[in-house]
Amino acid sequence: LSQVTPAAALASWFLKKRARAYAITSLGGPVAGLTLPLLFGWVVVSLSWRFTWLSVGLFSLLVLAPLAWWVVRRRPEDMGLLPDGDLPGPAQPHPGKTEVQADPVWSRAQILRSRAFWLLLVSQLLVAAPASSIFIHMGAFLNDRGFSPGIAASLLSLYAASAMVGRLVWILIAEKLSLRRALILHGVVYAVPIALLILLPYRLLIADLVLLGIGVGGSSQIRNQAWA
Repeated sequence: LSQVTPAAALASWFLKKRARAYAITSLGGPVAGLTLPLLFGWVVVSLSWRFTWLSVGLFSLLVLAPLAWWVVRRRPEDMGLLPDGDLPGPAQPHPGKTEVQADPVWSRAQILRSRAFWLLLVSQLLVAAPASSIFIHMGAFLNDRGFSPGIAASLLSLYAASAMVGRLVWILIAEKLSLRRALILHGVVYAVPIALLILLPYRLLIADLVLLGIGVGGSSQIRNQAWA
């Protein structure tokens, strides 16, 4: 739900700039991955892990939930606006610019009968399945490959930083290529580094982690754009 709900709202607010909007909002994950572990680690050492989890839960309940309820709007039309910040009124198309059509409205039955829906569902499940397990076991994997615990931790930070840079890279790719070509390219950039983790020698693993981070960086953006 933490990904589906914001993605649905963004799809209503952005049409022409949807790829960029998804990329910018997806930066929150890697930024949190670079900063929050340091903060939470200090709180755990200074107080306790129970207090840390309780604080995170209370912050979500008392701060984030009220903001989502009172500030977030499902559609720009609810505020008398149009997607992409356009103003309501007679359209005044600019010469040389193509008008962006509104998204078609599909019923639930039409979606379930759509071949594209099932292809997207299966493909995204195959992409999402290894994502969490790779990051969880990355430290142990790097230790097994000969990296010290300190170097392995630094490589995990490099991986997270590469994912953040990947968000920016995929902004350009999603705006230049069609969605179908962007999905194919993302599948290649994501799959090849995973296979090379096992095949590459010790020293080349660092470059492979950077490439994997860039591939992972586009997962959320490309997936949300495909579903939208």
